[in-house]
Amino acid sequence: MHILATVTPDSSKDSIILHKGRYRIAVRAPAQGGQANDAARIVLAEAFGVSPSAISLIKGATHPSKIFLLRE
Repeated sequence: MHILATVTPDSSKDSIILHKGRYRIAVRAPAQGGQANDAARIVLAEAFGVSPSAISLIKGATHPSKIFLLRE
């Protein structure tokens, strides 16, 4: 399953909402060295009730708009 998301780093808290078919994920981690991407993966995993290893980033590593893959 593909998950479309917009990730906002350096937020005051981690959160996730679904807005018009795209997830908006706010993470406390900075956008350096992939830290925000890793944090977004963890937030998604918690929301879907799966292990973070079941979610991978397939597009958008350096852009706020991302596509994650959820392996079921």
